[in-house]
Amino acid sequence: MLQPRIRTSRLTHAVPLLIFCAAVVLSGILLSGAVNEDKRISIYSSAANYTLPVTTRDGHDYVGLFEVLEPLGTVSAKADGSRWKIQYNKTDGEFNNGKSRAKVHGKAIDLTANFALDSRC
Repeated sequence: MLQPRIRTSRLTHAVPLLIFCAAVVLSGILLSGAVNEDKRISIYSSAANYTLPVTTRDGHDYVGLFEVLEPLGTVSAKADGSRWKIQYNKTDGEFNNGKSRAKVHGKAIDLTANFALDSRC
């Protein structure tokens, strides 16, 4: 008896990268500055539903990228001077404090604002 074949699409394998990129675009960056208790972002996924505080700095809204990704999968981060490296599942990211260009999965991306490295890292 023949068994049906299950096909996986490229999208299935790209989901962690898509989540990572969406989080980068959504959050912009790493939490920095004073928290505005009135502003929060809600995140809904099959893994978790949660809210995070939004911080305003230099007229831009920021939310912690590590905090966005942590409930969604395996995440680790390391600060090295003004450079911040993060790994979400099997996707790597590299950000530089004060720069609006970053690398995700080896590809350059433009952020909507400069990356802000929190001094607590």
